[in-house]
Amino acid sequence: MRTNIGLGLLLIILLNSVNVFSESAKFNYSSFDRALKRHVVPGMIKGVPQNLVDYNELSQDPDFIMFFYQLGDFDISDPLDHNEYYAFWLNLHNYIALLTITNNPCKTDMFGYCGPITSILQTYEQQPSFFTPFWRTKKGLPIVGNNGTQWSIEEVQNMIRVHGIPPNVAKKYKTSFEEDLRALACLSFSSVSSPDILPFAFTSDKINEQLDYCNEQLLKNEFKGLKIDYEKSIVYLSSIYLYFNMDYYANKEQLVQLLSQFVYNETKEYLDTQEYSIRYMKFDWELNILPGDNICCAKDRMCIPWWTLVAGVMLIFIISFVVCIVRGDKSDIRIRKYSRRSRKYRSIK
Repeated sequence: MRTNIGLGLLLIILLNSVNVFSESAKFNYSSFDRALKRHVVPGMIKGVPQNLVDYNELSQDPDFIMFFYQLGDFDISDPLDHNEYYAFWLNLHNYIALLTITNNPCKTDMFGYCGPITSILQTYEQQPSFFTPFWRTKKGLPIVGNNGTQWSIEEVQNMIRVHGIPPNVAKKYKTSFEEDLRALACLSFSSVSSPDILPFAFTSDKINEQLDYCNEQLLKNEFKGLKIDYEKSIVYLSSIYLYFNMDYYANKEQLVQLLSQFVYNETKEYLDTQEYSIRYMKFDWELNILPGDNICCAKDRMCIPWWTLVAGVMLIFIISFVVCIVRGDKSDIRIRKYSRRSRKYRSIK
């Protein structure tokens, strides 16, 4: 009897140790995955098919909120393998993009809220945005890991792009695997022209299939991914490839080699010829929001940026200064005339 109890306790200890090991080997994204499944749906904006987000419901979703705090328990101090690395950083990037919208649903001017935002570019205009644009701000973003680090979108992108990582950071967070160029098509910016936000979270056990899926979805969308004008011999590509061109692609051949993996039939044959010029589509920053989603309760009105007040005060000062110079103050003007008798100058009005 005692032997059976001892064996049972030993078995429980072993199972617990296995569970601890498995949890430390890969992170748990189930809460983020559930939130995405509930609030990301296929739709269309301006004739562009894409996944849309119900930001109002997402902001109140317990799983979406829970993931904010779970990120603080993720230990990324040890180097991750390829699958764990890309699953973690891609999820963090896309979560921050969504969180940026839910944290800042209203446009703001010096008098308060002035209506719902229509682009992620408007989320930090009250800072003002030209001092801290959304891709560099850390305001309201989650603390990741036990060391209390906050990551901006730009810093997360640098972790995904090998060439953007400082050597000391690369040594700490990265192993020796090569950069995976497929990750670019998985970076969502909550915008019409960005790669779609997917209705599921990236996981280490499925990351390779998910990276392929991102590229296939982007390149098959002729409105924002890939479009070919055979008559003019022009290939139009998503601007996402242009923004990261210096880091990702050394030449046209390397870019075509990547794209050819995810297109088929005559499209693949045409790309392989390389007898064409490449141009990039205009990037549309309009929000990928579900139609009818009221993310901001403030009444829509014309926003008056803070800098207009400063500009107005400066304009009044300049106009007053110019008027004073042109008109002068006649009450203080005196004409000085020389008197030969007193041999002095005397003032007359």
